[in-house]
Amino acid sequence: MSYSATKKQSIRQLPAGVMAGPVGHLVAAAACLLGAIAVVIRLDGYIPDDGFITLRYAQNLVDGFGWIYNYAHPTTDAASAPLYTLALAGIGLIIGNVKLGAILLFLATTAISGYLAFALLRRCGLLAGAVAAAALLVINPWLLATEGMETSLFVCLLLAGTVLLDRGNSLLAAGLFAAATLVRADGLVFLSVAAAIVVWRERRFPTRFTVGTLFVAAVWAAISLWIDIPLLPGTLEAKIAQGRSGFWAHSNYVRGFFAMPVWLGFTAWAVVSGLLGLAGLAVLCAKWRNHSLWRPLFPFFVSTVGVSIAYAVVIRPPAYHWYFGPQLVAIALCAGVSVDWLATRVSRLMNASSGLTIGASVALAATIPVLWLGWRQTPHGTGSPSYVDAGQWIAANTRSDATVACMEIGILGWESHRDMVDYLGLLSANSVQDLRRGDVVSWLARDRPDYWVVHQPLNKVFEIPAASQQWVRATYTPVWTDGTVEVWKRDGSATPTATR
Repeated sequence: MSYSATKKQSIRQLPAGVMAGPVGHLVAAAACLLGAIAVVIRLDGYIPDDGFITLRYAQNLVDGFGWIYNYAHPTTDAASAPLYTLALAGIGLIIGNVKLGAILLFLATTAISGYLAFALLRRCGLLAGAVAAAALLVINPWLLATEGMETSLFVCLLLAGTVLLDRGNSLLAAGLFAAATLVRADGLVFLSVAAAIVVWRERRFPTRFTVGTLFVAAVWAAISLWIDIPLLPGTLEAKIAQGRSGFWAHSNYVRGFFAMPVWLGFTAWAVVSGLLGLAGLAVLCAKWRNHSLWRPLFPFFVSTVGVSIAYAVVIRPPAYHWYFGPQLVAIALCAGVSVDWLATRVSRLMNASSGLTIGASVALAATIPVLWLGWRQTPHGTGSPSYVDAGQWIAANTRSDATVACMEIGILGWESHRDMVDYLGLLSANSVQDLRRGDVVSWLARDRPDYWVVHQPLNKVFEIPAASQQWVRATYTPVWTDGTVEVWKRDGSATPTATR
């Protein structure tokens, strides 16, 4: 080969070498950060209703009320993500705004998760796939629809633990998986799988892994005693009762996973990214003997399967979209594998002297349509403006000690600053028992909220049965509406009975 030809080949290979080294990791991290900033701007403050429940717990901590939701009326513990709640309180205490703190934490963990996906597939020897997976994880409308929830922090900790586990740092990996368990209890599956892998690899008692786990547990125990955080939240019991009741259209976890894109409005993105993910899974299965490809991914994939089985078979809650964080990460990683395989295959078939150029072009052609769909179908703005308006009206026109009931308590509770009555079980053990009996009526006579926020038209499952009782029609009067929701006020002139 001539000197000029050798020089041209070296120049062509230079970008690949750069991306494979430390500079490439810096470029990937910077790109993920810029992408996360862009999507957070695109979201424009979008936070699901349940996210405001956690925000209120964090705000009450900042304001000195302690680990409570209501101010005067006791409730069960509805903070299902205790470490996330504490993190929001800490950030809110520093910057003076809990809601902004949630958005900033979401931005940071989204960017870090994208970079960690890149780092994980780089450890598998993939480059184009690593870039694609990072992009597909950052511009992911399903994950972006969880802004303000604990999902982004949860998957970030899981990915970080997986990368460190593959690098042999069992001490830090254990700490991260233990921390993830304190964000969502699902992390216990990842912690258990990681412990088993460490034992199998080291063939001895996992001392460092155990120390990492116990350290996080000890620190959390000390914090819990100091702040008086309950050992277990009451949300699991409530979600199990909801799933068993049959009242939820998405009560089947597996069916809900496939129906969720339709409900949330990103079907096209889900179909394309799902096909890429399935193709990547097929590639992984075909290369099951490739140890360098499987070793970094195996712990995450096995744990994700374990979590899915636990939800679908054992717990069986309704399918809420923030329950699928690990599955969405696994799909993005598999999609990266398929993009890398396609780029490599096309380059080889074309016998291109510049494999990087052809491979990058193919990778872009496969990835950009998914990113475009993801961007277009990302939710944005206030998810429930009627709840915002109703909550602000209640805050301005009711007594500070008034109680308010609604099917969804997050935004209303955040905006109204009133004690909430949640008849779907998150705040009340009695309501959990009602759901188990299929009773959606008794709560109203028992709790008798001062105000009841209902929908127009009334929800046929949860509102019509209770509202049809004779004493309710004589007791509650509409006092405000925007055409989507109504606020009913109790005048106290009638006595509750069991008749409808």
